[in-house]
Parts: sequence; C-alpha cells; structure tokens
Amino acid sequence: MKNLVNLLVLVFLGILTTGCEVKHNHQYYMTNPEKLIKAYRQCHVGDFHGEVSCDSIDKMVEAFKEDVNRFLSGDSYFGLRIIKLQNELANTNNAKKARILREKIEQKMSVVRYVFTAGSQ
Repeated sequence: MKNLVNLLVLVFLGILTTGCEVKHNHQYYMTNPEKLIKAYRQCHVGDFHGEVSCDSIDKMVEAFKEDVNRFLSGDSYFGLRIIKLQNELANTNNAKKARILREKIEQKMSVVRYVFTAGSQ
C-alpha cells in the first residue's frame, strides 16, 4: 500500500512539472508581448538564449508593431479581422485549422490587451 502511495505521488509530481513547462516558441512570444519585448532587448545586447532565433524575434516584433499600429489607427480592419477569424473558427470542422485560427485570435487579442494595459500604466 505504501509503495502504491509513493508511486501515485511520483506520477502526480511528474504530471505537475511537465504541465508547467512552457515552450517559448512563436505562439508564446506573439501572445506574451512583454516576453517578446524582453527577448528582443536581450537579443540586441547578445544575452538571449531562447528556443527561437533573434531573427525570428525581430520579425515577430515587426509584426506585433504593425498590429499595434493598425489597432491604434482606429481602422476597423483590426476588429473586423478578429470577427472574421472567429467566424471561420465557428464554421470549421478541421482540428488543425481550428488550432491555427485559435492561435491567430489569441495573437490579435494579445495586441488589444497590450494596448489597454500599457495605456493604463
């Protein structure tokens, strides 16, 4: 019985630590602007040791800036793009396409969150 309890504790701890691992990939950075900015700064002082290249970080920063500028310009394109993505997601039966659409929506919404939280600081 004691061995069973020990085994369950080990399995639980394994699941817990595995579940906490975060891959710092494209999606992670594009949905965590503060981490993207930090990685960008680290790249340009030669102190970045991430899972993606500094070239990729630079491209992500440019894409993020474009989205922020488009959002701040008041152009309805940004909001309409989110609605279009949501409609596509609602109408898809393809799991891979649904995942990609969810990621795109998350990326666009991270821009909105960033603008509103940055503006309140």
